[in-house]
Amino acid sequence: MKVLLVVLLLPALAVAQPVLPDRVAGYSFGNNTDFGQDAQYFPANVLRFPDTSATLLVPSANPDQVVSLGLGGWITLSFENHPVTNGPGPDFVVFENVFWPGGDSTRAWKEPGLVSVSESGSEWVTFPYDSVTWAGCAGLTPTRGNSLAMGWPACGGDAFDLEAVGLASVKFIRIEDRSSWNLMGSGFDLDGVLAFHTAQVSVADKVTAPDKFRISVVPNPANPASVATWNQPAPGPVSIRLITLTGQIIREETGFAQTSGMQSRRLDLSGLSSGIYFLSVSGSGFSGSARVVLIR
Repeated sequence: MKVLLVVLLLPALAVAQPVLPDRVAGYSFGNNTDFGQDAQYFPANVLRFPDTSATLLVPSANPDQVVSLGLGGWITLSFENHPVTNGPGPDFVVFENVFWPGGDSTRAWKEPGLVSVSESGSEWVTFPYDSVTWAGCAGLTPTRGNSLAMGWPACGGDAFDLEAVGLASVKFIRIEDRSSWNLMGSGFDLDGVLAFHTAQVSVADKVTAPDKFRISVVPNPANPASVATWNQPAPGPVSIRLITLTGQIIREETGFAQTSGMQSRRLDLSGLSSGIYFLSVSGSGFSGSARVVLIR
């Protein structure tokens, strides 16, 4: 009777609503591939939920959903608005384009990556791993995009528990390509990162520290295009300005409407001289700026 009771209760257990990264805090693409790296795809493709079409047999082949880090590349994702916390079981999951040819798990195509975490973004702790078996790495388990609503492990991906590194919470997750351990590897293909245990930044912090509104510009330096992303706190008209070091507004787009949440805008810097500029994004009750370096 006790066993039957447990079975009946399991379907009623709530699946935690996963949280997406706030922004790309840093990256460096490696060699051998540029899949998904173009400004029309990146960084938006790593700030979305994993591709729902990915299965055990067929991984995502959509640059809108996946970016390859290239051989030796790395990426840092920010969870500053919702720090990842140490909860019961796995705290976040990394999704990569692993698949099983012919449905045979013993022939799985894997491109491993090391996973590190940080509270500050400057001091890092790497999850334990084995360079021979690849245990402890990301990039080992296929993504099952059509099972995302069921949570982990049904959704696939590789799960990480902050308990393993002795941390209570982190704001940054870094993934470093190690696909060279696979003799035919070409670069870790990132399909997304989801956090399942997070803390909300307090309303008081947001009110007293308006500078927490952040803008990310990637790639930066730009040549000649980049994509600006920001997490808009409220819907409404937005103004974007590109400003020189002397304060001159040289590009301006005003009045276009945006919904709340993660936004992105392509920046075309063609025709401008190499140098340092500032991108300003402002709306009702929020504003921020980011430095943009143009190299031609």
